[in-house]
Amino acid sequence: LSEENRKQLYIPEGFAHGFLSLKENTEIEYLCSDYYAPQYESGIFPFDSDLSIDWELEKHGLSFEKLIISSKDKNLPSFKEFCESLEVKR
Repeated sequence: LSEENRKQLYIPEGFAHGFLSLKENTEIEYLCSDYYAPQYESGIFPFDSDLSIDWELEKHGLSFEKLIISSKDKNLPSFKEFCESLEVKR
């Protein structure tokens, strides 16, 4: 996805997703399926080792410490904690 190719990515409602920009001053726009309702918002810490996502930070000369991550995202639960919270709600 880039400014040049103007492509979009569709992520179905309820699917976990995250963004990592490799360029400064990047703007990410997204469309929600309904009005924003923060009381129903949830998430998973994207750098949780249990997810085994290779963000390829070193390949791009980055380190976790250099990333700009919102306070909200820094405080998201691990994948294990997220799954446990779903079990409690059943």
